[in-house]
Amino acid sequence: MPLQVLHVIHDPANAPGTYSPDNGDPLEPMVDVANRKLVAFLDDVSARHPETPLPDDLDASCISGLPAETILAAARDRGAGHLVLGCHGKNAAARLLFGSTSQRVAQKARIPVTIVKANGQ
Repeated sequence: MPLQVLHVIHDPANAPGTYSPDNGDPLEPMVDVANRKLVAFLDDVSARHPETPLPDDLDASCISGLPAETILAAARDRGAGHLVLGCHGKNAAARLLFGSTSQRVAQKARIPVTIVKANGQ
């Protein structure tokens, strides 16, 4: 099974601007901005870790929706056997107020989940 990289596009009304266009086009669709950012992320990973190239059969995609539910549905639909999620490392108070996508996915997933904390970001 190929490595699948998924980015869930969620730009809530109370925190707009996550997908602000960086090309000067204020009407650019969020999905286009998100796809460009996903490609830039993968390029950055490749540049920082040249000793570990990304697999040729890597499948990267962006899907709109509520993050935890969309991740779980995509994993089920794609027959995933393991999930690896990034975590921003919010403190306990922030998790109580805003929730944690990775925490919700780990609680509800029926397959193994690995959560990787961001390194100082």
